[in-house]
Amino acid sequence: DQIKQRNQAQLQYGKNMDLLIAENEIKLSKLKTEQQIQIKNSAKTPPIDEKALFEEKQRETLGKVLKR
Repeated sequence: DQIKQRNQAQLQYGKNMDLLIAENEIKLSKLKTEQQIQIKNSAKTPPIDEKALFEEKQRETLGKVLKR
């Protein structure tokens, strides 16, 4: 009878673990989907290249100075 109880407990533990794993996989899947959406959306706005931005401002300023 003890063996039967122990087997039942192990079976329940296994089911609980399977359930937790399944829940985690669903959460992970949702997070991966969100991440893909964010990556896709962030690709539309290129990262600001500070050096390029600075050089562009420099060119604009130089252009204004030369036009005077």
